[in-house]
Amino acid sequence: MTQKKQQPDAQPIAAEEILPQTEQTTDVIGENEPMKPEEATVAVTRSYGYWILTLFVVFTGSLVSVSWYGWKLFQTNAARMDGLMATQQTDQRALSQSLQNTQDQLAQLNQQLTAQEKKTHEQITETKTDTQQATRTLDERLTAVEKNLADIQNRLGQGERAWKAAEIGFLLTRAQERLSIAQDPAGAAVALKLADQRLAALALPQTLPVRAAISDVLVGLRKADDFDAVGMALSLRRAAENVSNWPLIGSKPASAKTEPATATEDTANTTATETAPWYVRWPRAIWHPVAEWFGRQFTLTRSDQAVKASARARDDRETRLWLTAVREELLSHDIPQMRQSLDEAQRWITQHYATDDDDVRQTLAALKQTQDFYAGRQWPSFTPIFKAWAAAGIENTAPTTAHTPEVQP
Repeated sequence: MTQKKQQPDAQPIAAEEILPQTEQTTDVIGENEPMKPEEATVAVTRSYGYWILTLFVVFTGSLVSVSWYGWKLFQTNAARMDGLMATQQTDQRALSQSLQNTQDQLAQLNQQLTAQEKKTHEQITETKTDTQQATRTLDERLTAVEKNLADIQNRLGQGERAWKAAEIGFLLTRAQERLSIAQDPAGAAVALKLADQRLAALALPQTLPVRAAISDVLVGLRKADDFDAVGMALSLRRAAENVSNWPLIGSKPASAKTEPATATEDTANTTATETAPWYVRWPRAIWHPVAEWFGRQFTLTRSDQAVKASARARDDRETRLWLTAVREELLSHDIPQMRQSLDEAQRWITQHYATDDDDVRQTLAALKQTQDFYAGRQWPSFTPIFKAWAAAGIENTAPTTAHTPEVQP
């Protein structure tokens, strides 16, 4: 690439032409001589020529320098562009090669994917076929299992019903045993209430007469057992604790009027003893325990016969034993043995203690009340219950169908 030099519009003046003119002018014009107008115009014209020549030279040199610099810059840029083009072509060739390799790999992967899809489709089809066949087989087995389950539930329902019927029969029999053998109306009532609850759980209309008969028997048991056995046992216990205060036969019972006088006398003696001198208090303090001991050893009776304290203790112990026996047998519902204990306790108390005493009389009245109640008590009959139970026809409800073997998966 080349550049054209620019030419100026005016032609430059040659140096040979300028120098003679300058010399001539120098020779003609002196320092002290005045210049002519024509000569002055020529001198000015020559000065402009010098400046124009100088400017032309400078401009030409600058233009040449700029052209040279521009040409070098163009060469440098051209070299850079050539390097960039070469690098770009190399990158393009590498990219083209990579694209070709990638396309080849994609083609291989596409072929493998197609083959895998085909294989997967075949496997899915085969799996669907196997699943459908297994589903049909499972449905058949499930139908058979449901049928067997229905049969089992039917048999279990019949067996549960038979079990409940057997339990109700056992409770009714147990209630009769508790009443007739053990003489325990409370236990018989509990068994009847449990049987009534089982009958209510069955929810069968044929059990209504049985429940009505059970309700009647429960009412009769409440009437027949209308006796405060616990309260009577507590009364007998208090009586046994006060046996030592009961008067024996032949002794004079203490009256209510003499007791306050005795208490007053004891209070007066105590007050006099506390205010007496020491030589009076000491003998009394020593003699008083001895006198009390002698008084406990002998008891005066109307026949003036002394009763030893050991014999009194033996009688009291025997009385406590009979009263305790009656109380324990009353609480344990041992009616036959309690009747014997009642007879023995009444006979013993009547033979050894004064029956005109209030405590003795109340104890004998309690024993008599207990004996009369248990002697005249009438138990209700269980016959209506068992008749209604037999009429209901649910005693033998065990399944009679043949056992069907279950299908094992």
